[in-house]
Amino acid sequence: MGDPRNEESSPKAKKAQARTRSEQQERLESALEELKKWQARKSGEKIKKETRVSTSDPQARVMKQPDKGFALSYNAQISTDAAQGLIVGVAVAQEANDMAQLLPAVDRVEQRREKKPQQMVADSGYTTRENIEKRAGREVDFLGSMRHEDVPRGAHLQNRFPPSAFLY
Repeated sequence: MGDPRNEESSPKAKKAQARTRSEQQERLESALEELKKWQARKSGEKIKKETRVSTSDPQARVMKQPDKGFALSYNAQISTDAAQGLIVGVAVAQEANDMAQLLPAVDRVEQRREKKPQQMVADSGYTTRENIEKRAGREVDFLGSMRHEDVPRGAHLQNRFPPSAFLY
């Protein structure tokens, strides 16, 4: 293996070191571009200063994980045709929140199938007043669980169907 303190490296090792430095420089430049892009989206000096990006994977975002921890992640979006059992749309987003991903998903499905879907079913991450109104405007039936704004998460309401009533 040789002595790592030995300054006389093989030409192959020198090329590998140069390539590593070059790749690291590209990742750092990409991270700086992403940082500027995300800072431009946010308002307020304090929030802009707190904005961070990864130097190892600048396009990934820190997102909350199922184990309550945080990790660099992407948010994958998969749209399916339930009647045919096919995946009809796939996308990867940088935002942790799903609510802004419904409308682009509908557009992808419509483009791929060359007709608009008649009905959409989505979980509560996509169910917002804005998404419901926009789906109604495009004449697409939207089924989702709308949370009452004045009721804490996890609270049970009378006259509501439990999740077990919706078995597929």
